Amino acid sequence: IKLCIGNPVDCELLDLIQTEVGNLQECVTLFNEDSKADKERLLHSLQTFQTSLSIEICDLRHRQVLTEENVDRLKLEQLTLHNQYVSTIQDVKNEVAKIATTNDEIPYVFRAPRKNPWFGGRLSELQDLANLLPLDDTSQPKVNIAAVCGLGAVGKTSLAAEFAQQRKDFYTGGVYWFSGEDDTTFENSVYDVATRFSTQSDSFGLTFSATLAKISRNKNPWLIVLDNMDQLSLSSNIVKLVSGPWQLDASGHILITTRRNPLL
Repeated sequence: IKLCIGNPVDCELLDLIQTEVGNLQECVTLFNEDSKADKERLLHSLQTFQTSLSIEICDLRHRQVLTEENVDRLKLEQLTLHNQYVSTIQDVKNEVAKIATTNDEIPYVFRAPRKNPWFGGRLSELQDLANLLPLDDTSQPKVNIAAVCGLGAVGKTSLAAEFAQQRKDFYTGGVYWFSGEDDTTFENSVYDVATRFSTQSDSFGLTFSATLAKISRNKNPWLIVLDNMDQLSLSSNIVKLVSGPWQLDASGHILITTRRNPLL
């Protein structure tokens, strides 16, 4: 005996098939014998289930539409908040930049004696200072220092003042005139510049440091004249001015007038 694809089957399998076919015939017979009322109840139940399912599907679709609308609204709110955030950040950056620019603004200061109408000659000395304090290389941070040495009343201060006046247009970072005659006059001259820079502090040391820092940050060429550096024992502030670490990133010139022997 062969079944379906021609494979031989045993008696037990035939008995099982016969039993299942008999059960199927019995179920069909019972369904045909059901009363009309039972069939109507089953049909009603199916219709009720279909109606309920349709309602649930409609409700689900409605909620889906609401969810999509909420998502679109949230996206719009997120975009609005993002734009506001970006705008606020930019405003803050602009304010910081404005404050930084205001803080870094260094007012032009020219504090040298007035040009002496009676000054004449001394061209070689002015040329010597020009060679010691060159105008060409200001690209790299560097502080050049020159000194005018000599006895009192030989015109050291007049020479320094004439040099500053002649090169006023070059020193766009300012000309700062400090008096080194004694500690009091030196501090007073520093305070004069600090007033222009608004770098005054509770102590002279802090005021002096802040003033030098302000000058060092000026990227334009500047000139400091230390006039009458004649003390036998230089104060720490004078030493700081002529050789302090504030010069490391600075670009400018320092001109000193002194009675000291240049060989000492």
